[in-house]
Amino acid sequence: MKFPEDKSFLIENLNFTLKPGEIVTLMGPSGIGKTTFLRIIAGLETRFNGEILIRGKVNEAPSRVIQLLYQDYCLFPWMTARENVMFSLAHSHSDDEKNAADSLLYDVGLENKSERWPCELSGGEIARVALARAICGHPAILLLDEPFSNIDLQVKRELQLMVVNLAKEHNVGIVMVTHDIKDAVFLSDRIFLAREKPMGNLIEIEIDHSFPRQLQSKFFQDIIFSIEKELLSLEINKLCRKK
Repeated sequence: MKFPEDKSFLIENLNFTLKPGEIVTLMGPSGIGKTTFLRIIAGLETRFNGEILIRGKVNEAPSRVIQLLYQDYCLFPWMTARENVMFSLAHSHSDDEKNAADSLLYDVGLENKSERWPCELSGGEIARVALARAICGHPAILLLDEPFSNIDLQVKRELQLMVVNLAKEHNVGIVMVTHDIKDAVFLSDRIFLAREKPMGNLIEIEIDHSFPRQLQSKFFQDIIFSIEKELLSLEINKLCRKK
C-alpha cells in the first residue's frame, strides 16, 4: 500500500491476511501508521494504491461488515443499551432484532441492563455495550484502536475474554492496535511489530496457546520480555535517525 500524495510513505508493500476468528495485534513506535492502517481496512482512508479484500470482495468504502471500536466507544446517549446494540442491524426493531441484541447483552453480562441509558452505566458496562453492538451486525472484521486503555485491570481482563469468546464464536477476525504489550500477549493469536516507516516489513510473533492465558507463567513472561526488547530497540533506532 502506498500513499501517492505523500512522498514519505507511511505504509508500503504491506501484505496482510486475517483468518476468521483470528486475533492479530499490530504494535510499533508512535507515528508509524498503525491507526492509518486500521482506517484503510475500515474504508475511511482511500488515498492509497492497493486492495482490501473482505470475504473475497474488494472493500472501497465503510461497510457494516467492518466495525471499528475506539477507546471512547461512542454510544448514542439518547438510546438505551439494547437500542445501541440494535444500531448494527436493519433498524426495523423487529422481535428478531431485539432477541439478537438481548442475546449479545447476555453474552457480555448485561442482560439486566438492556433498558439503561449510557449515563446510567459504568465505564466497563459502556465498553461491553459497544462490543455487543460491534458484534451484533455479524461483521467479518472488528478493528480495535486502543480499546482497553481507560479500564481497570480486572474489568479489562474480563472484557478481553469476552472479546476472545465472541470472536471465536462468531468467526470475527480482529485487528487490534495497542501499546500495551501484556494486552497484546493476553489476546493475540499473532503479534506484528512494525519496524519503521514505511511500515511494511513486519516482525511476526505467533502465540499458539489456549485461552485463558496466565501471563505470570515463564512462557508468557519470555514472550513479553522479547517484545519489550524489540520495541525498545525500535524506539532507540527511531531517535537515532532523528539526530
